[in-house]
Amino acid sequence: MKQFGSGRMLLLVAFLSATAWGQVDFIREVQPILRKNCYGCHGPALQQSGLRLDDAVAALKGGYSGAAILPGDSAGSPLMQRVLAAKGFPAMPPGGKQLKAEEVATLKLWIDAGAVFPSGLKSVSAVQRVQSKHWAFQPVKRPELPVIAGGRNEIDKFVLTRLAKEKIAPAPEAEKRVLLRRLSLDLTGLPPTAEETENYLADARPDAYEQQVERLLASPHYGEKWARHWLDQARYADSDGYEKDWIRPWAWRW
Repeated sequence: MKQFGSGRMLLLVAFLSATAWGQVDFIREVQPILRKNCYGCHGPALQQSGLRLDDAVAALKGGYSGAAILPGDSAGSPLMQRVLAAKGFPAMPPGGKQLKAEEVATLKLWIDAGAVFPSGLKSVSAVQRVQSKHWAFQPVKRPELPVIAGGRNEIDKFVLTRLAKEKIAPAPEAEKRVLLRRLSLDLTGLPPTAEETENYLADARPDAYEQQVERLLASPHYGEKWARHWLDQARYADSDGYEKDWIRPWAWRW
């Protein structure tokens, strides 16, 4: 409790006050503390070090380094040791933030009383929020394959079904030269060379097109093209540009 300095007496007073009321109520007293200070890194969206504190089973199980909460033993619980910034333990929450003395006292009393979670609490998100109906949050299921003539693969079946619904006839297959150009631009962003085009035109194998796909996927240019999207997201540049145009020394890592 050294990090509280002169506040140790306040911690003791708060603890004695909490003790007078008996067992700590998780929903009313403990959950708000965890939500404010812990769920950002150990909640439904993110579980750093494998630790999740908004789920009763997961919270008692602990993370990659083992149990964080030892019911009945706050002094030996890694959660409290981190909250108190005990020697040899990283301080939590990170960034110099500290729990208030009364919050520490509440957590201590709750753990010493057995770290009791509400009956049936599987997760805070399931209890407090309505499950979203948005398609992005639904489980992935393989759809049934449409029954329709034609097509070379399963994706074609879906495309042909929609075209038939719209009463649109599929376009005829492009000639090999055009197909290779489209494929090359799609995968690498570069047109095929004259040699690559001639080799493809002379290839009479049934899987000639598939061979071109594999060739382009193995090309370094494929990785270069698609890495550009991530570089844009990271705002990659050799310098800041605009006003002072300072050099970005970390850019070499890309």
